[in-house]
Amino acid sequence: MTRHLAAFALCLAAAFAQPAVQTPRAGCLLGADGSLRPVHGIVGALLAGAPAVSDVVSAACSDSLALVKTAASLEVRDGGLKLLARWDAPSGAALFALPRAGQAGFAYFPSTGALVQVGTQSPPRAVLDSQSLGGNLLAIASPDLLHLIALVADTPGLRLIHISVAGGVIESQTPLEDLAAPLALLSDGTVIFADGTGLLIRPPGATLTRLAPPDVDRPFGARQPVIQRPVVADRHVALPAPAVAIGQMGGQWLAVRLEGGAPVALRLDGARERTCRIPVMEAAQ
Repeated sequence: MTRHLAAFALCLAAAFAQPAVQTPRAGCLLGADGSLRPVHGIVGALLAGAPAVSDVVSAACSDSLALVKTAASLEVRDGGLKLLARWDAPSGAALFALPRAGQAGFAYFPSTGALVQVGTQSPPRAVLDSQSLGGNLLAIASPDLLHLIALVADTPGLRLIHISVAGGVIESQTPLEDLAAPLALLSDGTVIFADGTGLLIRPPGATLTRLAPPDVDRPFGARQPVIQRPVVADRHVALPAPAVAIGQMGGQWLAVRLEGGAPVALRLDGARERTCRIPVMEAAQ
């Protein structure tokens, strides 16, 4: 931690102790120990507060909402992690998709294959069953409450699927290649995944190019097959240690948990990315 960051962390910690002082909120951070903490600060100077929720299996935050999966329930919380609603849920982990604004989001339960819309006023409503997508969901995202994006793995490979929530209609599908876990999907279709030395950021709308295979002997008049492969311009973000998990920390923030190290926040602003460590405040004794 740099000297300036350490000084900021001390000031921010002091601000937490004074209710009248409002610090900028960046989202929430899920620790390896199952604790969920609020994160405050600005780009380059963040601090995770004391645990607000414990025994959390999965979580995601937007600018105004948090979805929290515990052993047997799905909780809806506000931006400050105050409980708004609690619903029964299948056991195991969950994947979440949260639009930047609004009081509802989406959850996918791998243990049952159910993809649901969840809010504060009524129990989760089924959108579709993952079997209709023809594969396993690896990540979901939502540009708004009417649309979903899903990254699906099946026998032929990976596909990026755009879904209309009304009726669960698949609007489009795009093949993807060379992705590795852990990974995250953003609401515009950007895919972020690990490569061992850091993260690769793959922009949405990867185009396909037609590549002719090497010349081989073929019967006279036979048509030469054409191979389609995506043309992408991945951006690389170096990390001090391998990434083991990527989660939605806030509207424009991702939290990257590192192997044996402090978590790192990643913020994407168009073609520019910024990273900074997230010091963690110890719980008050």
